[in-house]
Amino acid sequence: IDGFLSATLAIILVILTRIFYRPKAQALDYVLDIAGVSIVVFGQILRISGRNYKKQYSDQGGALITDGPYGLVRNPMYLGTFLMGAGFIIILWPWWFLFIFIGIFYLRFHKLILLEEDKLSKAFGQSYQQYLQTAPRLILSPAKLFNLPKYLPLRWQWIKKELSAIFTWFILVAIIEGLVEKLNFVSRGYLKELMVLGGAFISISGFFIL
Repeated sequence: IDGFLSATLAIILVILTRIFYRPKAQALDYVLDIAGVSIVVFGQILRISGRNYKKQYSDQGGALITDGPYGLVRNPMYLGTFLMGAGFIIILWPWWFLFIFIGIFYLRFHKLILLEEDKLSKAFGQSYQQYLQTAPRLILSPAKLFNLPKYLPLRWQWIKKELSAIFTWFILVAIIEGLVEKLNFVSRGYLKELMVLGGAFISISGFFIL
């Protein structure tokens, strides 16, 4: 359902952008592309680490995880989803689309997060209440950002599971970038955009993995 809603929203935003689009200076466009890719890659790493760390260490839901990505924030997968969407918008659309996305994200996930917190509180009692004091719900602590390797373990088998989703994301961005900026898909301008996006994605991913 989320995949269908995301695809529908992307199509709507492409249509809206073609109506409201205003060309950006090329240098600014490249800066926004690199910033957006950085945010997306960080979001993907949060999702990969959060999902697989939980699968490996939660004892099929019987154990409360308070370290790894869950020491960084209580909802690393939801935060990762938010960052991927925000980065996607920074690459492709005007800044004010972020407010539309924040509203959609809030409606989709806020109630779900509260329900999950209530369930965990009943399941783990005092241990969960203590955990609430150490990890924020979604807002990252600046101090913890300087020690990311402690909180975001990555393993190749985890990344390998997500490769299809990662490449699908990149292909979707590449296609929409051409549609939004009204570029011919075989033009020099479009190839430049792909080189910037691809180069940023590879270098930033390598940085985070290292």
